[in-house]
Amino acid sequence: MYTPTPELPPSPSAAAGQCVKETGPAARRPAARLLLWLTAGIYHPAVRERLGFTWTDRDERRLRLLGRAVRHGWRLVPFEYRFHPRARDAWRRARGRVPADAPLVETPARNLPPLPHRNDPRHYVPGR
Repeated sequence: MYTPTPELPPSPSAAAGQCVKETGPAARRPAARLLLWLTAGIYHPAVRERLGFTWTDRDERRLRLLGRAVRHGWRLVPFEYRFHPRARDAWRRARGRVPADAPLVETPARNLPPLPHRNDPRHYVPGR
């Protein structure tokens, strides 16, 4: 049986956008609950109480466990990849891996504001 091959998106970000469109409604509610729980957990207990969040000992244990998992997982990320490309370039210059007079690394295109906002002086856009 013939099945047409779907067209591939032009970029990884387009692929992610397509994936979100297809799974968005189903994934939005659990993601929102997780982020709300995480946000409430980061607040000081007095702030949580004032905002009306309930926080149990079980929630506290789970948040601590998540924090430990993130801390241990972060150790697996190579040192240089923990930073923005411009910061990585600065580290390389400081260590002598890149000549001091080499051209500066600009922010990657993926970090730029959307096209309609690139002329807005509030945003940094290289070469403007």
